[in-house]
Amino acid sequence: MSREITSQDVTAMMAAGASLARDHGMSDPCPETIAWELLIEAADTLKCLPDRERGWLASCDRSAWPPVLIEQAERWAAAVARGGWDAMTVRPGPPSAAAIERMDTLFRLTVGFPRPLDLRRAFLLASGVPAHLIARHTKCSRRTVFNARDRSVAVLAERLDNMSKNLAA
Repeated sequence: MSREITSQDVTAMMAAGASLARDHGMSDPCPETIAWELLIEAADTLKCLPDRERGWLASCDRSAWPPVLIEQAERWAAAVARGGWDAMTVRPGPPSAAAIERMDTLFRLTVGFPRPLDLRRAFLLASGVPAHLIARHTKCSRRTVFNARDRSVAVLAERLDNMSKNLAA
């Protein structure tokens, strides 16, 4: 059920990417920086979405309480036992509808990408996977991983820029 990308989608994505870049200290972000920030946001959004695979587990593996509550109760008990709250980490909340829409739009822009392996490396970097692990898994050097990120971000920025110009005309 994918719909066409509209000028409002692209404008909202560019504005959100610029806002994210400004939040990270960039005063006047270039299109590549905006594309990179959008890629990082898409990776973070994807991490926060629920995993549908868990629904297929056998019923004997489930308890009456959701796993989130069980995990938090165990963390709370461990933190109280240690005498502090520093160990308590809270799972991030669900992503907003706008963030999910930007992620979907960004993924639609990657269809027919000229170098899919470069895009994969860039997305893994945006997801927080260390460069040396990506390099080892894809059998290349770390410099190649960063060059792949730069090429992918440049193509994404160009596509976003072209979309905004074509849809505005």
